[in-house]
Amino acid sequence: MSKISPMSPMSPMSPMGHIRPISHIRLISPIRLKSLISLFCLVTLVGCSQGLESPEAPTGDANAIAFSTNMQEQTAVVRSEAPLESYHQSFRVWAYKNTGFSGDSYTDPQLVMDGYTVEYNTAKAANDDYNDGWYYVGAKTNQYIKYWDFSATAYRFIAVAPATAATSAAPSGDSYNVSVNVDATTDEGTDAAPFYSELWFSNNNITDYPDRAYGRQVKLAFRKPLARVRFMFAFNDDLLFGREALSNIKFHPSDTEKSIATKGEVVISCPLTGTATRETVTYGTPTGTIPAFTVDEQWYGVLPAADQGTYTLEVSILRASNVQTAVVPASYMKWEPGKEYTYVFRISESGVILIDVVQVAVEDWTEKASTDHAVYNW
Repeated sequence: MSKISPMSPMSPMSPMGHIRPISHIRLISPIRLKSLISLFCLVTLVGCSQGLESPEAPTGDANAIAFSTNMQEQTAVVRSEAPLESYHQSFRVWAYKNTGFSGDSYTDPQLVMDGYTVEYNTAKAANDDYNDGWYYVGAKTNQYIKYWDFSATAYRFIAVAPATAATSAAPSGDSYNVSVNVDATTDEGTDAAPFYSELWFSNNNITDYPDRAYGRQVKLAFRKPLARVRFMFAFNDDLLFGREALSNIKFHPSDTEKSIATKGEVVISCPLTGTATRETVTYGTPTGTIPAFTVDEQWYGVLPAADQGTYTLEVSILRASNVQTAVVPASYMKWEPGKEYTYVFRISESGVILIDVVQVAVEDWTEKASTDHAVYNW
């Protein structure tokens, strides 16, 4: 990884770079402290008399952290154009800042938000340009206004939606782990799986992170902590048979001691120090598995997998004894959360199954996505 060096704190009014249309949580534009406290007195769910100001509130010119969130602008048919509040009315967010820097490593992490609950208020959304209806002050006891520390060497944010999702979160060494349970064995379970956000990281260096200046918009891309997989067949035009000639179909790990995880705990690990700026997603011992995919063109929900080894397709063509196989390299069997994978196997005139790199398609997807997908001309 290239070396990342911190920049001296920039003005909160510094220009932003290009903003990409992705799922995001945005922090509001800079507001003077006095104006912001007045704003919260008017629009939060509780009054100022209940103590909205953080005990650690800085003096003088300060910028408060406040949230709004919209799902990304969608273009692919596998995505939904609905905003986050169409799925969930709340989320929880964890935030850390680093106050030290040594060599090329960010050090001395400090907790800023410990699973703050952020709630959506429909009545206020249309008239609030800063929060777009999302509020955390008063959403739970002891949730105060939090302020940007422009002397911090780095900031990190991660969130889970909805806030009611069963989660466990705790630091572990140099990481902070957020765990969620998912069940992808049914469509209902897949729909019920919570969203999590990719780790948002910034060192306030406009060169390294032109769209992540402190005090400006913080965009967190939300996705499901699971993936979807399907396989299908294509046939040469000169063949005298088609799908009806195939039977005894299995697409499975080549190591038959392994199985395909479909249910269990998924752990999102966020680095708190060092040079890493991305989260990692893993799972422990799954509580639900299947031995193989057996129905072509059907979507299967699966847990993310980084290292599965190769997969093997087995199929009988024309007769049960004519079993053909194809092996998919391990490099194509890495399943990232929030993505769907299509594996296409072509049947040639000799009855041999062929596969190559262009026959593995990867798309992003999200909750309630349409199952109508483009048919690729492979």
